[in-house]
Amino acid sequence: MRIFYLTDRFPFPLDRGDKIRVFNQIKHLSKNHDIHLFVFTKLDIDQKLIDEMKKYCKYIHIYKMNTINILINTLFGFLKGLPLQVGYFFNKSFYNHFVEYVGQNVPDHIICHMVRTAEYAINLNIPNTIDYQDTMSYSYLRRAGASNLIKRLVYNVEYKRLLRYEKKTFETFTNKVIISDYDLELFGEYAKENMHIIGNGIDTEIFYPRESHKDIDLLYVGSMDYEVNVNCALYIANNIMPEIAKEFKNVKCYIVGTNPPEKVRALANENIIVTGTVDEVVPYYSRAKVFLAPLQIGTGLQNKLLEAMAMKIPVITSALCNKGIKAEDKVHLLIGDKPEDYIHHVKTLLLNDKFRYEMAENAFEFVKSNFVWDKYNKQLEKIIINS
Repeated sequence: MRIFYLTDRFPFPLDRGDKIRVFNQIKHLSKNHDIHLFVFTKLDIDQKLIDEMKKYCKYIHIYKMNTINILINTLFGFLKGLPLQVGYFFNKSFYNHFVEYVGQNVPDHIICHMVRTAEYAINLNIPNTIDYQDTMSYSYLRRAGASNLIKRLVYNVEYKRLLRYEKKTFETFTNKVIISDYDLELFGEYAKENMHIIGNGIDTEIFYPRESHKDIDLLYVGSMDYEVNVNCALYIANNIMPEIAKEFKNVKCYIVGTNPPEKVRALANENIIVTGTVDEVVPYYSRAKVFLAPLQIGTGLQNKLLEAMAMKIPVITSALCNKGIKAEDKVHLLIGDKPEDYIHHVKTLLLNDKFRYEMAENAFEFVKSNFVWDKYNKQLEKIIINS
């Protein structure tokens, strides 16, 4: 089959959860199908990264947006009633070029990753699949609850528009895919019958247990240009670390992730290290005693938890974050609800080596048994072939 794959981020390097998902889907599908990749981005893409994706793609086209494009796209999209997330990426000239290419190289199937790219395929008479990944509308609703007045107003408007647009795409796309049954529950009753749950896996050739000196007591990993991760970093620094540092004077908590804003960089002190962008996250995982991820907002499945568990690092997280993976509390990980819970769990793991080891072993076995890329990607391929 000739498959066109549309995404809002270049899938390499693998430094974000959505890119990891796209990369692994393309890698698998390329074994039996010709993949034509279309990327809509404002970033300059290094040729080395393009060359890496050429191993799996017959054709790659990058639609490069500039600030003027983005402003015009977003304004016209907003006036048309589109969510900001959709209007931002939809450009009429890009659309015309894409439609022309479709006419010249008729695809057997089109995959749109997330609603951000759906507008390019929604009116084409070609079998298609939309991978919502997670329930974006509810992600914005949760962000609204954790924001100042101005952001809250914007996020509430975006939430309502995303709700309408998600339903529209559900009614018009051939196949609909989402990452977890929890996100399916959030989507709405209308989606219960015809949504496919396609989870994420873990690359065990990258994320596997390593012997290393454990000089990082607590670790959090996440792209720091993403509001969900910024919120979590602030929560750790303001609500958990002050109490932990009282008892463990030399405790080290590393916050690792690309592009931290000033309010995250300002968290750095003798107990908190903010690394900014790093070449690889694996060495930080391997040095960590405990992975601390008390996420308060967001949806979907958090790859960072799977990565830590695959490397035999005990995890402390929120009930919200665990809904995407459904691990068992006090067996595969520890779940907190309020700062006192997280503080208690941190102290327990730092003071009890045996318990920490047992939690790490249980987490490793859980991930190894339940999060396998080959399984999920074969399910996706079957859905596409049968369209």
